[in-house]
Amino acid sequence: MKPNQRRAQHSFPYFKLATFDQISMCYRDGKTAFATESDAAASAKSPGTYRVSIVRENGRQDLTPFHVGT
Repeated sequence: MKPNQRRAQHSFPYFKLATFDQISMCYRDGKTAFATESDAAASAKSPGTYRVSIVRENGRQDLTPFHVGT
């Protein structure tokens, strides 16, 4: 679903998965929005550090980072 469609349908909250970028030392959001927190966390396949964010109409909340190891 495109962002403008999500706003028009009031499809909130949704979840984003962010990957930690070692070079910039920050989290970078992925392009996919998920319906549940567990779907977002399950999409982290490669080893690394990730964070799920809850996006609501009035803002976002970043959850605790987690690691996916080898």
